[in-house]
Amino acid sequence: MVVNKKEKKRLPSTLARSPGNAQNTFVHTLEAAEKAHGDTAGGVNANASKAHLLDVAKQFNVTGRSQMAKGGLIDAINKANRRATARAGRTRPLD
Repeated sequence: MVVNKKEKKRLPSTLARSPGNAQNTFVHTLEAAEKAHGDTAGGVNANASKAHLLDVAKQFNVTGRSQMAKGGLIDAINKANRRATARAGRTRPLD
C-alpha cells in the first residue's frame, strides 16, 4: 500500500526518506493509536481539558499560559517539550 499525500504529511522527517513499507507501518500504527487513545498533537492530548493543559503548561513554566486558548497551550507545551528533550540530549551521561 502506498502512503497518500495526506498521510505523507504526518510522517516524521526520518521516515519521509524511508521505504514505503516503513512509512505504511508508521501511518497504520499511528492511526490505530489515535483510534484507541484519542487525538494527539505532537504527543500532547488534544482532547484534554483546558484545565489539564494549563497544569501541564505550568509544569513546563510556560509564560502567558493563563491568557492562551487551548490551541495555543498545545503549541506551547509541544515547544517546551521539544526544548526539554533537546536539553536532555545535550547532557553527558554519567560514567
